[in-house]
Amino acid sequence: MEHYILIVAAGKGQRIGGEPKQFTELSGLPVLMHTLVPDEVLVAIHDGVRPLVSVDTIQRTFNMAQRKGSAIPAVPVNESVRETDGSLNKPVDRRKLRIIQTPQVFYSSLIKKAYHQNYRDSFTDDASVLESTGQPIYLVEGNPENIKITTPADLIMTEALLKKNKPDV
Repeated sequence: MEHYILIVAAGKGQRIGGEPKQFTELSGLPVLMHTLVPDEVLVAIHDGVRPLVSVDTIQRTFNMAQRKGSAIPAVPVNESVRETDGSLNKPVDRRKLRIIQTPQVFYSSLIKKAYHQNYRDSFTDDASVLESTGQPIYLVEGNPENIKITTPADLIMTEALLKKNKPDV
């Protein structure tokens, strides 16, 4: 069930200068906005090119972020992986690797603070920006079907999954 609060913003503000009190600026915002903008909310950042995100993935991510401050969905790497410098290469233990998905969910104060720093080449996503401030990033189970469309093959796969999961679409 959703919850709503009705904020009655009344008064002409004659005793404090004439303009309606709810529109009087206080610390850079109209008085009413201090009531409407909560101190802390969870923010979900999602790739628009991941149309197959599941409700379960969203709920798991929000639940973990509410407890820990941050959460991102991840799925295991199933294929063999090698690290290379362009000429030499070596195998990587895929049991330690995860493919990161979205939505990435954070407390608003944490991600706002993280984005006040200068850009670094090491930033790959919003989680890496937050992690660079010392904030741990918590993983939740993702969904292998929550693929990111970046290539023509991804489009074909997404269309096939849509037909399988939503035959009426």
